[in-house]
Amino acid sequence: MSTLAAKLENLDRRWIFLLVAVSVIVPFLYPMNLPVRPTKPVKQAFDAVEALAGTGKPLLLSYDFEPGGDAELGPVARALLTHAFARDIPVVVINFMPAGAGLAENDLKRTAAKFNKVYGKDYIFLGYNPSVLNALLLMGREVRDAFPTDSTGRVLDSYEIMKDVHSYDDFGLVVDISSSIQPEYFIRYAVTRFGAKLVLGATAVMASDFYPYLQAGQCKGLIGGMKGAAEYERLLLDNNMMARLGDGMRGMDSQSLAHAVIVLLIVLGNLSFFLGRWKRGGHHG
Repeated sequence: MSTLAAKLENLDRRWIFLLVAVSVIVPFLYPMNLPVRPTKPVKQAFDAVEALAGTGKPLLLSYDFEPGGDAELGPVARALLTHAFARDIPVVVINFMPAGAGLAENDLKRTAAKFNKVYGKDYIFLGYNPSVLNALLLMGREVRDAFPTDSTGRVLDSYEIMKDVHSYDDFGLVVDISSSIQPEYFIRYAVTRFGAKLVLGATAVMASDFYPYLQAGQCKGLIGGMKGAAEYERLLLDNNMMARLGDGMRGMDSQSLAHAVIVLLIVLGNLSFFLGRWKRGGHHG
């Protein structure tokens, strides 16, 4: 025991860093597919999107996070896009955070390409608007008042997808994926004033702030962080809308394995401490 205690006490911390790094990286290369059980708020979000299939009404998706939130919210957005495209639901994307426009454009192009979707017919990106409050109010009357052109500068009337879309009434569902308090603006204006049907995606640390809106019925579903994305992906896999694990499930595999390794290291550290104390006590005795 004394030999084990000495080895643990003298273990080079670089081995610990390497072990944690390996536990984080390996699940991305070799997914573990750990069990994921969808929670009720995520299932409600999934059902709200699913209800749009066959209606012809587009999904309005607001991409309101920047690169710092992409690890958590990117998987949420891509899962929603995958669901919409798999069910042939038209997608209209807007953005109120300047650094998020590039993320939205990249995710749209990559996900749409997997389903052979055509820009202007199956999906469109209206670009960035710096005034979220003004835009949300204007969209209650006419989308073109807030976004007169798409992100490329072409007028919206030149696209088939926007032919009969003018206000919230013409969208089957509004989804705001945000790393800030922006969902509250959607609730106050899009939902309370104009009666839009809303689903929210939020970082894990902020998701609890929006549960009261979910319970009050102002929000029809809530996807919280990477865990929420993993749950949504599980629903997509179970319904044959994804062929392999998404970023959310791989991310949760990585997080779970890293947490297990850290707990093991804590246990070993405590074991080393108590063995060392036992040895010193025995020596003095």
